[in-house]
Amino acid sequence: MNWSELQECIYNSTKNAFIELCEGHSEEEFYAFVLYTDSSVMSISPSANSIEALDEKIEQELDDEDRTPANEAYYKWAFSEWAYETVGGEFFRGINKSLRESAERSDFEEFKRKVLDAMIGALDLLVKERFFDSISKAAEGAVVFASMADDDASESIENESAKVINSTSTYDKFLVRYDVN
Repeated sequence: MNWSELQECIYNSTKNAFIELCEGHSEEEFYAFVLYTDSSVMSISPSANSIEALDEKIEQELDDEDRTPANEAYYKWAFSEWAYETVGGEFFRGINKSLRESAERSDFEEFKRKVLDAMIGALDLLVKERFFDSISKAAEGAVVFASMADDDASESIENESAKVINSTSTYDKFLVRYDVN
């Protein structure tokens, strides 16, 4: 697999997916964007969430008794709970087919590392171009990160990728996302 080409494809697909999302929801303030894969690295999916969608989700899912800082943090940062999970997935069909069929899967740990690196590299390029600033409307800027669904390393991957991709101040705020003391 040509890893530079994969990163470029991820970059383009991510850009297309999030442009389409934000144009369709121009009244919303997007606070987070993520690319994630599954623990088998069979696909890459984009997801995003907005303050408005988060507020609606919390209102629908949590009654007053369950509306705790811990539960609210969970809904804010668990991308599987986001309103726009896997939005724009159609832009990743070719990439995902390549991942599933790659002969390089035979050295799975190396393959997984390289795919995550390509995801992080694509997101980092978009952040450096200020792409997310142009579409998010977030007052403090959106946080951008990579993750791996249903994997023990998810939080570590999120933290490490957020550190590479975001400004120090954004990363510092993200790092304490589950601290609710």
